[in-house]
Amino acid sequence: RVFFVLPTVALFLGNLSGLVVGAIGTVKGTGSTKRRLKAILNLNKLIEIISMAYNVMRLTVLPSRYIPREVYVARIVTNFMFLCFCQVYTKVTW
Repeated sequence: RVFFVLPTVALFLGNLSGLVVGAIGTVKGTGSTKRRLKAILNLNKLIEIISMAYNVMRLTVLPSRYIPREVYVARIVTNFMFLCFCQVYTKVTW
């Protein structure tokens, strides 16, 4: 359980620190700030890809008899949506 919770908490703390750095930093931002924030976005994309792969695996390879399949389909769509958000935001010129 700790194996799955620890990366999520670390990602949350990274997002929180990115929020603080973005709020305190200048509007234009320095090169190191931009790289740090883009690294946090890339970590978000990695987590979404891993979560999507897990949901696809649970949907196809290891289905549960207690959880409806629609739950996994909805999670895959949500993961894809957030992955697209992160990708578009990464490509925006700062």
